[in-house]
Amino acid sequence: MEVPDGTQEEPGNTSPKLMEEEFISLLGHDLRNPISSLMMAAELLSTADLDEDLLEVSNTIKRTSHRMAGLVDNILEFARCNFGEGILLRRYKTDALEKNIQQVIKVVRIIFNEKKLDTNFDLKHSVDCDVLRIAQMVLNMVCYSMQHTNIEDPVFLQVNCDEKRLLIDVTHKTGAQSHGDLEDLFDPFVKASGISTKKSLGLGMYVAREIAVAHGGTLEASVEQHLFKLTFLLPQ
Repeated sequence: MEVPDGTQEEPGNTSPKLMEEEFISLLGHDLRNPISSLMMAAELLSTADLDEDLLEVSNTIKRTSHRMAGLVDNILEFARCNFGEGILLRRYKTDALEKNIQQVIKVVRIIFNEKKLDTNFDLKHSVDCDVLRIAQMVLNMVCYSMQHTNIEDPVFLQVNCDEKRLLIDVTHKTGAQSHGDLEDLFDPFVKASGISTKKSLGLGMYVAREIAVAHGGTLEASVEQHLFKLTFLLPQ
């Protein structure tokens, strides 16, 4: 096997980076089945005639399993990108973007049940995209804002499309920050300084930008007048 410096890697001698990426990929796949089982069990429990305490336990399992599923999806996407496959698209003109985004909004509201999300859709035109990938990107964008806003401050999602462009904005109130704080936002395993004290892998925004770039679009972060904004722009 040829390694990056042009030399031949000895048989049976796998590089640490390749082993790490293979481990991440296998771990993600192995976690999917038990998490799916948890999600199905939580859904069944939520339809049963439970008392208030048990219903809250069921809702907690549902929220936690949805969050875990999102983490696993981001881990798998990260592994794909690092193996060189990149983000694979099934792109076509569709009128189903709002429907698919509404589905991920339901997931967001399950996970962040105590926080408020306001939405506005204005899609005047069909969208040329991989609708499932765009919905995945929106899920990561909205989850990021939900994680970094106070419980009393709503997150705003706006989706607009005409014959020239698809524009998606996610906005939330934040403290004073400089643009320099945002430079590392889309890097995996790096937390942009000054944005939050919370610890996370930072894969959600990395995967979101990879989806944007695969479409030929842009995903940028900005701060203006104490408002943090994520903006996705895709020319049509």
